[in-house]
Amino acid sequence: MRKLILLAGLLLAISMPVLTYAYEESVLVVLTYEEALALALEDVPALQVLENRLEELEKERYDLNEDIRRMQWQVSTAVLDSMRHQRTELDRQIAHTNLDIEILTLRQEQLLQRAILTIANTTLDLETAEASIAITIEEVRRTERLHHFGLASATELRQARSRLLAEEMNLSNLYIAAVNGLSNLNHLLGQPSYQETYIEWERELPEIPENLSNHISALVLASQTIRQMQINIYRRNEERAQHIEEYRQRGVPRPRRDCDVCEALDWAVDMAVLERTTTKRSMETALRIAFSNLEQLQTEEELARLTLAQAEESLQAAKTNFELGRVTQFEIDRWMFAVFSAEQSIEGILNQQWAAMLALDNPVIL
Repeated sequence: MRKLILLAGLLLAISMPVLTYAYEESVLVVLTYEEALALALEDVPALQVLENRLEELEKERYDLNEDIRRMQWQVSTAVLDSMRHQRTELDRQIAHTNLDIEILTLRQEQLLQRAILTIANTTLDLETAEASIAITIEEVRRTERLHHFGLASATELRQARSRLLAEEMNLSNLYIAAVNGLSNLNHLLGQPSYQETYIEWERELPEIPENLSNHISALVLASQTIRQMQINIYRRNEERAQHIEEYRQRGVPRPRRDCDVCEALDWAVDMAVLERTTTKRSMETALRIAFSNLEQLQTEEELARLTLAQAEESLQAAKTNFELGRVTQFEIDRWMFAVFSAEQSIEGILNQQWAAMLALDNPVIL
């Protein structure tokens, strides 16, 4: 389902007085999701630092490769092994930095999706609030007429007018929230705050896999954080292996006790493995909670669709009774609003499911 999110333009359709940027000419810009994400990734200081660091590491590795190729027949085996070990460490640093870039990119995309979701849900709330006010205005008019003929008390009239005032205040607050949402999104994209920005996005919905445990384990193992920790385990194991090799070359066994270096290296390996195991369990728990929340959203969607079906049945019954002269147009309007409200509720739930998808596929941002 193709979604077109109106970030500011829809506000112009609101019947209430609205804020205007008198000092700036409003500009309309339509962006695809990919274009918006590219803008959100521009000029991010932390990302620029990582990309500069990656460029330096890759240059250093290129220069070292050239040195190895040029000097491999001119230096001793020990020196060549040392250079190759240095290259391996550079490979690890490059891999680690690339994973840092992936993580930061995902976090920026998450910020973008949250901004889109805020605007989308605020838009739904605005539309529902406007429709509700139309119903409430008619209720006030009906109550005023009944009060005029002594069929409604002054208290009932005050209550009806109070409900209308409360809804008008709610609509005003929603308008302010929409303006703030526009401003926040434009700030994220590096655009002028007064710009009317549309973002086209595809609402794909996540599903709960049949074998959830295996799915979660595979996701966690493939996550950027676990892969970084695995790099650290390789590094610690290699440090210990080098230490053992030094003893082997000297022709003496590696001491198991009373060796501070040996104990420190063993401890470093154990801690790296423990950190990875602990983080893996935490991520698995977070994923299970996230999938549980998704299941709850799916249940809410089912209930909302049931509510919609009931409202549609009641609307049809009201239309039949209207033709028979048993009810007024106002009753039909009320059930039309009930149908509309249920449809808006479903849209909001589907938007929340969409927003959960990125984290469900990338547990590093949970």
